[in-house]
Amino acid sequence: MRVLVITNMYPSERRPYQGIFVRESVDALRSLGVDADVMVIDNSNKLNYLLAVFRLWRIIKRKSFDLIHAHYVHSGWIARMQRKLPIVVTSHGSDTTGHEGWFLRRLYPIVDAVTITSKNNQERIGLPDTYLLPCGVDVELFKPMSQAEARKALGWNDCRRKMLYVGRESPLKRLDIIRGAHEIVASKRGDTDLVIAGSVPHEEVPLYMNAADVFVFASESEGAPVVIKEALACNLPIVSVDVGDVREVIEGVENCYVCERTPESMAEAVLRVLESERRSDGRKVALRFSTVEMARRTMEIYEAVLSARTGSSRQTGR
Repeated sequence: MRVLVITNMYPSERRPYQGIFVRESVDALRSLGVDADVMVIDNSNKLNYLLAVFRLWRIIKRKSFDLIHAHYVHSGWIARMQRKLPIVVTSHGSDTTGHEGWFLRRLYPIVDAVTITSKNNQERIGLPDTYLLPCGVDVELFKPMSQAEARKALGWNDCRRKMLYVGRESPLKRLDIIRGAHEIVASKRGDTDLVIAGSVPHEEVPLYMNAADVFVFASESEGAPVVIKEALACNLPIVSVDVGDVREVIEGVENCYVCERTPESMAEAVLRVLESERRSDGRKVALRFSTVEMARRTMEIYEAVLSARTGSSRQTGR
């Protein structure tokens, strides 16, 4: 099967962490035998979206594909600028609200299938017959290891407790709440540090997650944050606000808590985790979201779309 992936989020030398989850999904598809080409749209300039239409025409004229898989709604509209190939569009959650949600609702009837990363986002966008397809996590990279060995590799003091945040620093990530929670925790027990891992190479993140005692997350808006599933894969306890699919993913996982979006509520849950001195049992959940398992589901959607095209009927979702 030959697939053209179109995305405006993909790692580059300038932005090595942007859209890593898209790259991992492509790698997993390739591991299952899919011949996948990637067309990346530089989203730093709106003119690039117009130019992408001409790039798309040149690409599909030069090489034969079975279908197009577009990540994010704007890439989906670029894919729609051709009539030759069926189109699967993946919404990652941020494009289910505001003007992007408006565009997604209007794109939905004129593509072959839409996938959405969480039930929360499916309910928000309110479209029937969409596929639930979470982003996968690389469970071979993100896996449990000895906390002592991880701390030794990072040069961390084994006697200090660590609250960990992994991700970019932006107002939407609400690091003010995380820092406020750390101040409260530190005032009650003086052995706790906050680690902000904002520019750590992706391959080193599992080391941080295995060395830390608790992962903290306070974003205002998310689709289905992969970093939560990565923490689960390392059996790292999580304290997070109720955002995206976090609540449904960590529900029932030992030593993981959903808190209010306040420093006080987060600090209370963090103290509970630190006092327990236990890891979580989250890996059993993370395994359900492995990149390979999600790639298999993606291929099932591709096959359904191609089958429906052959039968001259629009594919309905699940």
